[in-house]
Amino acid sequence: MGHGLALPLVEFMRAKLTLAGLHVDPITQTGHGRAERLAALRPDDTLMVFAFSEDYMRMSTQLQLVAERGTTILLLTDEDTLLHNHLPHHVIAIPRDRARHGVIVSMTALCYAIRYDLLQHRADASRAMRQRIDELHAAGEHA
Repeated sequence: MGHGLALPLVEFMRAKLTLAGLHVDPITQTGHGRAERLAALRPDDTLMVFAFSEDYMRMSTQLQLVAERGTTILLLTDEDTLLHNHLPHHVIAIPRDRARHGVIVSMTALCYAIRYDLLQHRADASRAMRQRIDELHAAGEHA
């Protein structure tokens, strides 16, 4: 989930997780549209949120309500000192003032690390997905 400057990260992670064989449903809306999408989350879902500090403050109450229903939330943010009582259990913060190569580059590196970790745990599913992609690609080339 994310919007604005975080959209490239949302799309990047969607592509990487889909290749790992996971079903990914990006939430990029704001307002009522975002509320509708969040309401559809189930307790066994995981919500990865890319939010800069000002964005997180606007969505924190929504995320708290989603977490209370059992959805796991992972927050990737640029702020390590969010002064809010309701942070998700899983927070990875890359402070702007300490990100030598920039926050977006650092978050992209984290996306690769998360994908790598998932691949280690989902190696079989990933191989099967890549095989299906190769088969479908080959079928399209021969048509």
